[in-house]
Amino acid sequence: MAADRLLRVVAALACAMVMASAFKYDNVTHTLQEPLSFLHPDLHGSPFPTGAFWTNFVLGQRNEVVVTYPYAVKLVHDQLHISYPFRVVTAKSIIQGFTPEIVVQLGPQPLQIRRFDDLSVTIAFPQATGGTIILHLVRGSPYMTLEYQDATPAISSAANILSVAPASPTSPYSQVTLGNWHQWLLFTSTPFAWTQHEHTWSGPRRFNGIVRIALALHENAKSILAAHAAVYPTGAYISYDLQSGSNVTDLTFAWTATSTNASVSTSALLMVALPHHTQTFVPATATVPEVL
Repeated sequence: MAADRLLRVVAALACAMVMASAFKYDNVTHTLQEPLSFLHPDLHGSPFPTGAFWTNFVLGQRNEVVVTYPYAVKLVHDQLHISYPFRVVTAKSIIQGFTPEIVVQLGPQPLQIRRFDDLSVTIAFPQATGGTIILHLVRGSPYMTLEYQDATPAISSAANILSVAPASPTSPYSQVTLGNWHQWLLFTSTPFAWTQHEHTWSGPRRFNGIVRIALALHENAKSILAAHAAVYPTGAYISYDLQSGSNVTDLTFAWTATSTNASVSTSALLMVALPHHTQTFVPATATVPEVL
């Protein structure tokens, strides 16, 4: 019996060796494992949000468009490319065009997703000098918001920056005029002068503070954007409430926000919506004229 069992074991091993040699498979990593490596350790163990608006930052070559409304962005060559979307119409197609009107230097270190929710994502870009640039990307914000921690703000443009200067001696922002005559506004939590080196404009080294970037398509938008620039969103959530005895559901959008100015309440947060969205707002909702 013992000899019989030994023969069966030897035969099984021989069969396994033959099968292993006949069917050789490469040992590969699942494609979703790499995106998980970009998550902060606090997010490990949480389900990966495969349908989130920002996943192009961590999938594939990580250089595809992420649409945040009203802007579209890409991560390309260690830079954040910011575009105001436009339509490209041909006889056979209508596509969304992308021009990196503002390019923000981020550095070569791997990004890290620190937190996310349905409407926002917070992304950290460690710097070789030891600092960090944090992107607070929130859908519906008329500003792009970057937090600098011992890092240097630096911008350029594919549309050619003609000038970066205060709009007036008392202006709370710097105005970027591009070769296509678009004007972008730069708001900073602490005032500083931008200095030019060839095609790049930079702020102070090891800056600590907030830089907000917004497109002003018309003159009236500038004062509105300036009045609300001190308050920026860092997160959001949506709640639902079915009205009793009716088929009407109330949707509540709530944002977490921070103010860079102690005298400005976070209630001054400015967000944008499409015209058909505003038709569903409750009458008490505070609105301002069109900014984009």
